[in-house]
Amino acid sequence: MSIAVNQIIENFTDTARLANDIALGDYTSKVQLRREKDALGKAVFLMIRTLREAGEVCSAIATGDTSLKYKLKVITSSWRR
Repeated sequence: MSIAVNQIIENFTDTARLANDIALGDYTSKVQLRREKDALGKAVFLMIRTLREAGEVCSAIATGDTSLKYKLKVITSSWRR
């Protein structure tokens, strides 16, 4: 039983580290799913991917590149789900 509790603690510690990275603007972290039904891991993965893509679009727009406008529409439509 203590092995299972230690695994849960380790999983939450890893997820907290990822959340800290995201809060500091670091979207380069890799998410390791613990199992197929790892809902929190999947959510963190999607959050990082969406923020990374939104950052790319914002950077492009800041330099005058509007060719990624469609990508921004896709990203923002996924926020409404």
